[in-house]
Amino acid sequence: MDYRNLVEQLIARTAAERRQRSDIVAMTDALDSYRRATSVHESRIADHWLHDAVATATKNSYLRMLSRALISATNLGFRQDPFSQTLRQHALLDHEKLVDAIVRRDGEEAAQVAKDHFLSTSSAPWKEFVTNVCDGESIDSQ
Repeated sequence: MDYRNLVEQLIARTAAERRQRSDIVAMTDALDSYRRATSVHESRIADHWLHDAVATATKNSYLRMLSRALISATNLGFRQDPFSQTLRQHALLDHEKLVDAIVRRDGEEAAQVAKDHFLSTSSAPWKEFVTNVCDGESIDSQ
């Protein structure tokens, strides 16, 4: 988890330094899709698009591939993170801050937002996931 956290900070910082107008368009489009999402499926797709747009803005294909690989590895092989409306709302605020920092070319702020986002989304949802599985609830019912 520490490795992914460090890589995500590097990606955010590098994206802020190297982003171009087309990257801003891609990130803001993905952020708008995340805001408009009305289902778990739509939220997850928009989240994937946003993270991919940020990684693409680094202009480094290795960082982009590494980000994808680490997301898969830290999700225990699941294709997506566990989901809840609380997590989604928190992630939306983080995503807005991240895109804003990248647009302003503030690499340090982007890295800090990425760190905070990763730490908040890497522990709480898994605890919730385990609780729901143990209680017999479906993740999709949230």
